[in-house]
Amino acid sequence: MTADKATLRARIKRMRNELDGDFISKASRQVCEKFIELYGERESFLFYCNFGNEIETEWLFNYLHKRGKKIYLPKMCFEEIFIGRFEGSELLETCSLGIKEPVSLTDEPEQIDVAIVPALVFDTNCNRIGFGKGYYDKLLKNYLFDLKVGFAYDFQVVERIETEEHDVPLDVVITEKNIYRRK
Repeated sequence: MTADKATLRARIKRMRNELDGDFISKASRQVCEKFIELYGERESFLFYCNFGNEIETEWLFNYLHKRGKKIYLPKMCFEEIFIGRFEGSELLETCSLGIKEPVSLTDEPEQIDVAIVPALVFDTNCNRIGFGKGYYDKLLKNYLFDLKVGFAYDFQVVERIETEEHDVPLDVVITEKNIYRRK
């Protein structure tokens, strides 16, 4: 990790941590509504459960679940992310990191239409910087996704970030103000 990457990660994390609850709710709703308009007709989705002022996702995956869509969520096991089927909020538990996840790993899919991926920083070409553990890069390589989408606040998007060989780019990043597509 370069110093620039570490500095950028720390700066954006600090900015995100200082967000006001009303702003988070409003921006999250705007991102989710754009997502529904663009991709709501797809059949299967991998979501993340928001943590640390990330764009809120629970409303969206519950909404799609009620419409008969297949919803999957990540589950941490032995320092690796696996995928479990979402069957309702009552079947989620909070892991040691404070993140909601499925109680068990069931119905692991061969392919998912859309993966919604968190990060601290994105660039305008849909590259991402996460928390530095590489969990999502491994996940994105281990499963087949037709489309990889990032959710972020607009201030989390910078012009360009340095990427490394193991980094997996996304196809689209949606913010409350913009939609960025990989060139």
